[in-house]
Amino acid sequence: MLELPFLIETFESLPSTQDEMRARLTRGEDVHGLVVRALEQTAGRGQRARDWLATRGGSYQTLAARDRTPPVLNRACAPVVVALGLAETLPEYGLQVRVKWPNDLLYRGKKVAGILCEYLKGHLLVGVGVNVANEVPEGATAFRGLDPEGVS
Repeated sequence: MLELPFLIETFESLPSTQDEMRARLTRGEDVHGLVVRALEQTAGRGQRARDWLATRGGSYQTLAARDRTPPVLNRACAPVVVALGLAETLPEYGLQVRVKWPNDLLYRGKKVAGILCEYLKGHLLVGVGVNVANEVPEGATAFRGLDPEGVS
């Protein structure tokens, strides 16, 4: 089992939590177990470098996990595994979601969260953006009524 000594750093605003984590890893920082959160992202992105609207009121974070030797985390299925884990956990909070292959969560038939997984320098970077009390794009939805800082 992969144990993580979670340390959460929260920022008012970042261009992208994923890019912040990538920069730290590239500089050689120890990021294992680090979660970088932002109250808003000015240049959030999703799969295939698509823009991700990440205004204040949402929940945006990236977790870094150092891989083992031999590597086990560098898998194409990582986003769907994370999505399935979230989909199995959220009912504990009264939220029923569906997984939309391979990296989205749907709530009441509309996108509520996106997952971006990248593998860099022996680390899996897991970015999760969840619509909570933020502005959402057309066709999306949010977990209205929840505390954005409690959704992580």
